Amino acid sequence: MENKNPASIQTRFAVSLAANILRSVISLITGILLARWLGPEHFGRMAFLLVTFLALRQFLDMASSSAFFTFLSQRKRSRRFVNFFWCWILIQFVFSLLVVGWLMPDSLLNIIWKGEKQTIILLALVAVFMQQNVWPIAMQMAEANRETVRAQKLNVVVVAVHLAVIIALWLGGQLFLPLIFIALIIEWTIAGWLATRMYREYDDQTDETEGKDDTAANVFNEFWDYCKPFIPYAASF
Repeated sequence: MENKNPASIQTRFAVSLAANILRSVISLITGILLARWLGPEHFGRMAFLLVTFLALRQFLDMASSSAFFTFLSQRKRSRRFVNFFWCWILIQFVFSLLVVGWLMPDSLLNIIWKGEKQTIILLALVAVFMQQNVWPIAMQMAEANRETVRAQKLNVVVVAVHLAVIIALWLGGQLFLPLIFIALIIEWTIAGWLATRMYREYDDQTDETEGKDDTAANVFNEFWDYCKPFIPYAASF
């Protein structure tokens, strides 16, 4: 998968390194400000909510996102293949919402999240899903098309925007967990959509000829063969 004028490996490496450093600095500043402005109690609540859903994300993923990036990088893949994977991501999302928002009893919610309101729990779930599921996959799609430079720039812009949003909420006296989670959802949803746009779309003829073997059964077997060794690890995480 290549775009018409891909940047050189050296350029992509240099941009990735610089972007990672800049993103880390901005994220550190954001974390420090949040810890200071929210205070130990609310900052701890936020961190605990995000961490618990990070663990859930790794359990449900079962290395499928790694398989997706590997398959995209190996050769051109059809829209059908990509759509099948996004359907799998949607299944994970709906399953998580159903379990946390409907099937899990209130008593268990109170034990795990210590009296947090279900609304805040669900907002945290969606925020983590957008930031840690949707965005990395969209980033992988851009990377598979050698759009590293544009994707890394977008990544830096998003964390910078988040810092600006946090400062604006604090200045307006509205720095509350629900609004922070809503900001994360909006930011990473937009970023994910923009990154997927960087992935090269094929015309109908190319998609038909190269995607004829991408049936549901074939795609499932392809992912199953890759992910099968990682399932015991995910289950024990």
